[in-house]
Amino acid sequence: MPDKKEQKSKKLPEKTTQTRKSKAGKAAEHDMFPIVAIGASAGGLEALQQFFNNMPPDSGMAFVVITHLDPKHASRMAELLQKNTEMRVFEAQDNAKIQPDTVYVIPPHRNILVMNRTLQLLEQPLSPGLSHTIDIFFRSLSEDLKDRAICIVLSGTGTDGTSGLRAVKTELGMAIAQDPGSAAYQGMPSSAIETGLVDYVLSPAEMPARLIEYVRDFYGKPAAMRRDAVERVPGALQKIFVLMRSQFRVDFSAYKEATLRRRLERRMALHQLTDLRQYLRLLQESPEELITLYKDFLINVTNFFRDADAFISLKAKLSLLIKEKPEGSTFRAWMVGCSSGEETYSVAMLIRECIDEQKRNLQMQIFGTDIDQDAINTARTGTYPQNIISDITPERLSQFFVSKDSTYQVKKDIREAVIFSYQNALKDPPFSKIDLLVCRNLLIYLKPDVQRKLLALFHYALNPGGILFLGTSETVSGFGEQYAPLDRKWRIYNRRPVSLSNWVASDAPMVFAGARDAGAQIFEGKRAEKQSISDLAEKLLSSVYVPPAVVVNRNKEIIYIHGETGRFLTPASGQPRWNIQEMAREGLGTPLTAAIRKAIADNSVVSYKGIQVGYNGGTQIVDITVQPLHTATEPLLLVTFQSVPDSGKKGKRSRSARIPEEQCTELEQELKLTRGNLQTIIEELETSNEELKSSNEEYQSTLEELQSTNEELETSREELQSINEELMTTNSECQSNNEELTHVRDDMKNLLDNIRIAVVFLDGQLRVVRFTVEATKLLNLYATDEGRPLAHVTSNMIDDTLVEDARKVLDTLIPVEREVKTTNGKWFLLRLMPYRTIENAVAGVVLTFTDINVQKDLNETLKNALDFSQNVIDTLPYPFLVLDKDLRVTSVNRAFSQMFKTTPKQTERKLVYELGNKQWDIPELRRLLEEILPRDKEFNGFLVEHEFPTIGLKKFLLNARRLHDSVGTTEKILLALDDITNREPANPGLASRKGPTDGTETKTAK
Repeated sequence: MPDKKEQKSKKLPEKTTQTRKSKAGKAAEHDMFPIVAIGASAGGLEALQQFFNNMPPDSGMAFVVITHLDPKHASRMAELLQKNTEMRVFEAQDNAKIQPDTVYVIPPHRNILVMNRTLQLLEQPLSPGLSHTIDIFFRSLSEDLKDRAICIVLSGTGTDGTSGLRAVKTELGMAIAQDPGSAAYQGMPSSAIETGLVDYVLSPAEMPARLIEYVRDFYGKPAAMRRDAVERVPGALQKIFVLMRSQFRVDFSAYKEATLRRRLERRMALHQLTDLRQYLRLLQESPEELITLYKDFLINVTNFFRDADAFISLKAKLSLLIKEKPEGSTFRAWMVGCSSGEETYSVAMLIRECIDEQKRNLQMQIFGTDIDQDAINTARTGTYPQNIISDITPERLSQFFVSKDSTYQVKKDIREAVIFSYQNALKDPPFSKIDLLVCRNLLIYLKPDVQRKLLALFHYALNPGGILFLGTSETVSGFGEQYAPLDRKWRIYNRRPVSLSNWVASDAPMVFAGARDAGAQIFEGKRAEKQSISDLAEKLLSSVYVPPAVVVNRNKEIIYIHGETGRFLTPASGQPRWNIQEMAREGLGTPLTAAIRKAIADNSVVSYKGIQVGYNGGTQIVDITVQPLHTATEPLLLVTFQSVPDSGKKGKRSRSARIPEEQCTELEQELKLTRGNLQTIIEELETSNEELKSSNEEYQSTLEELQSTNEELETSREELQSINEELMTTNSECQSNNEELTHVRDDMKNLLDNIRIAVVFLDGQLRVVRFTVEATKLLNLYATDEGRPLAHVTSNMIDDTLVEDARKVLDTLIPVEREVKTTNGKWFLLRLMPYRTIENAVAGVVLTFTDINVQKDLNETLKNALDFSQNVIDTLPYPFLVLDKDLRVTSVNRAFSQMFKTTPKQTERKLVYELGNKQWDIPELRRLLEEILPRDKEFNGFLVEHEFPTIGLKKFLLNARRLHDSVGTTEKILLALDDITNREPANPGLASRKGPTDGTETKTAK
């Protein structure tokens, strides 16, 4: 049976090629053959073997297998997979043109990409940690094949493949993930499934059939035919829009129909549906499919610092904008269509870097909005897989992220500066007073009129001089007066201070009719929590007559205001604050604070009278009362203010409005005590501050050391994970090798047990390694003798020189072969050969004993037969010769030697024509021997008359016969001489009658 590798390396016959075209591979005739990228890591070898065991060899597809390999270990992945498929399996070569029905395997220490259906190999960087080779190829494939890219994620740890799968789905490609239940390691397939972008979750054995169906239905049909299947049903998209709006309250009629139609075609192909009516029915009956289509329509695909050069340009523009912001102000940014938050956090990092580099005292407030609630929830956690390291520099990763398990989370200070919320930008009110507005790759999916409305909305939301950052395929066409380009290549624009009165009314009426800052919604929850307290205070104060008053909590925050309190309280400058101490007018702050503190401490009513409070350039006399209120939620305080009429002139303090002497004494004592306590507290505070400062420095130093140690540990963990991945892959290959070795060992055992030949294997020290059962009949070996020196083993051979012969073979590497006889009279052919490894190194000696008793018996019988024949011939009175097929003498009998005065040694191995003085070189004899005898096998009675130098004139009648052995390989000629010199033939005509069988006359040689 021919070797499988040889079969696979041969060119496929023409008939096979024709068969292939009749199957799913027929798609190659129309749209070029599919390229399937398969990513696998730990436990992936078994999954790959199951996959290729079930994939037909003539599917018309090409497969590129990307695994995590040890860069220092030669991979046998291609060799191992070759046993599971009849397709050709190669280790990928640089600039190799991809061919159908072929499997390409990534080589060690290389990243693999594809361009124009040609493989490109790049050396992996030396950076520590796991190299995301699967993500790299998936992204490359999506860029090269667009919506025709197909990717599969198999068993493995970590998250490699997830980011690349997102890129494939961005271009409307197809993605399959292994069912985690069938995976040896669930990390990679589970991470891919969690994106919500996977089309099929299958076991490896189920994937080939689904792949073939998808290729047949998607690749096998031209784009026009697929589009016609959708357009055949009038108003098909509108029907789907209605289903979407009723289920998700999102109107997709503003999106470009061509974009949505491609996604619809792909979903139909995944379900093998060609009639849109059937798919509409599926959407009505399957909420899961409606959700999947909704997710597909949303196109939630993004990553950190997408288009890195664009963010470099943006940072330069942000630095100038931040430089112009007033000290202590807030920089506001808004990401429209933020998806899962990667770009939002990217912008937050840029802003933070610019503020820190300029050492400005600025706050930042960033809003990220989207209509996909699941994406918003993901963004709020700020947790992302490990493969983000391919998009983020190590410096930013260390500064803005913390490592948690197998993920990275954005640090708390950045997450707290970013607010994610649900918002439909086409219908909900926008944010306002925005310094930076980012809307990347959303406008390209919308119709032109909707794009104009959004650009008008953006102009409204931006501050004068604010920055608008769009995607590379988007533009502000038609809004040249409203936006000035800052970087045309990367679509960065500056808002011009142009009036919108000419075009707002027609382009964006749904926004500016009663628009308000959507950021105010954030505080609605807190208002709701305080509503019950406000209701309680209102009921309390409205039930009785109460002068101007406020209700505060123990933190002095005003909860409720009753009456005209402007004479006593006034808002402080800066941002609005509702602290009663900060709002108190001049002269009221200290007694008000003392009264609140005393009321809280004593849980009693405290009143201070005759307090001089500044008002309208003069003073007024005020009485205050602080009364504790007990509610079900929290302790509150009711502070009432009562103005006391004064008789003095405005601007002068009234002498009659004096505080009673008893109250003054009490206040003086309290003030003295307070000052003493305050001095003690100040001293203790200073001491504590010094201690805290010292401790803080120590903690800071310790924190820096811990951070450095943590970074080192993180780097080590990534390196260990990378090594672990490589070891798992290598272990899978070794396990497969072990299985092969087990089969080979079993084959060897059965072979040695059944060939019935005595074989003994010796190592380099001539110790017994293993032996066959037959060897125990010649050498006294037992199962426990493995490892025993050969010199300690006795044999049943008469001439026992095994040890000497074995040493000779080891020293000279020249095989030894000889016949040996046992004590029971049996003969064996002993061969001693050097034992050579695969690397051609000599590691011992192999002894084989072949039973030759039958040959010995045959040889003895043959020798006896030859001796008998020779004796018979020697007893004949006639001279007799035996010639070989070349007419050389092999033997003569005794009569011939005596007659011609010669010996056997003088005649044997000579041509018959060279005997004596060439007296046998007779032309007629030549013709008889060379022409007639080969044809007729014999002749008789040929008369030879010749003058021989030693015996004189002689007459002979020659008789010859040609003989063959049983197999026709050996030829002999028997030649007999009948001496008739001294006698006449009994019948004178005998010679003529018994001449050559061809009818020629007998002639006399002279």
